Amino acid sequence: MEKKENMFYVFEGIEGAGKTTLIKILEEQLKSEGKKVMVTSEPTGKNNSFGTAIRKLIMEEKTSALTEFLLFSSFRSKHVVQIKQWLKEGYIVLCDRFIYSSIVYQGNVGKVDINFINQVNEYILKDLQPKKIFLIDVDPKIAQKRNKQEKDKNDKFDLAPLEFHKNIRKNYLKLADENLNFKIIDGNKTIEEIIKVITLNL
Repeated sequence: MEKKENMFYVFEGIEGAGKTTLIKILEEQLKSEGKKVMVTSEPTGKNNSFGTAIRKLIMEEKTSALTEFLLFSSFRSKHVVQIKQWLKEGYIVLCDRFIYSSIVYQGNVGKVDINFINQVNEYILKDLQPKKIFLIDVDPKIAQKRNKQEKDKNDKFDLAPLEFHKNIRKNYLKLADENLNFKIIDGNKTIEEIIKVITLNL
């Protein structure tokens, strides 16, 4: 049996990087070309009440980085099964955040042991790996201005101090430098330019 092409793509970046907007535009473009596309995200998923409940809990309760990681992982174990099914059905899967957010937010910055995070992620993912991880790189000052202009950008990560976002960005760039599947994209370019770069790397 011929093995299906890997069509799983992940989008990462600091808060306000523009991931969600870019994914929506890319989804519309791919669908206009007659392709089957599924958009999902962590930790909310696609019409997933389980993920939505986890996100609400993390955002409203004071939780440690370890608790956040374990909660995200409980969703991820369910999410990975669904992603594999979509891929099997021939969908292009566009995912807003994945294991790399856990590595950076809860691991590098939250100080949860990276080896533990990697072991849990490896156990959950098994043979699932994205074809490409697009890191939308934006200056944290610019991202913060964007967040302030959007009414729904008011969760605890959005409202974290500038130094937090600088640290997140630094660790994302370090992770991208260590992983060949990452494609760093200048998030200060126009949407049209960014979409063109992403499309060329699908």
